[in-house]
Amino acid sequence: MRSVEPLRFRSSDRRFSLYLPARGVVALLAHVRQAGRLETGGILIGKYTEDLAEATVAEVLGPPPDSRAWGTSFLRGVHGLVRELRTLWGSAVRTYYLGEWHFHPYASSEPSPEDQRQMFSIAQDSKFRCPEAILLIIGGDPATDWEVTAHVFIRAGHVVRLERG
Repeated sequence: MRSVEPLRFRSSDRRFSLYLPARGVVALLAHVRQAGRLETGGILIGKYTEDLAEATVAEVLGPPPDSRAWGTSFLRGVHGLVRELRTLWGSAVRTYYLGEWHFHPYASSEPSPEDQRQMFSIAQDSKFRCPEAILLIIGGDPATDWEVTAHVFIRAGHVVRLERG
């Protein structure tokens, strides 16, 4: 198993960036290893810099108990999320829903057309209060050979790929 380092992603125009601390990477890997050969996922909680240019992940929440997983599909449940998000919003250090994460077991970390449809739906849904929703996908073998991609889905209908580095 390779060592776990924090991950940083940026758009080519530097408008968007995402920072995932090492503890977030460890949490992601724990969730995907537990899932085995099934897809899994959850939500990303965090905060933004004052200028809104960088999102930092504070927590990687795993799949709610009502989630459903298959080998090539995942439906994230909602049980307990509203309560969890309200608790985080009301805490002394306010954090926000940043977006979603999920796992493509032994496959590419690129978003599928269904992933893209779901993320545009989230970005356009005012209940999420997230007009620029982040999607982080981990793919490959979580024990030895995994990769992560990050994208920002803009309410206006386009996607921005964030590059590592």
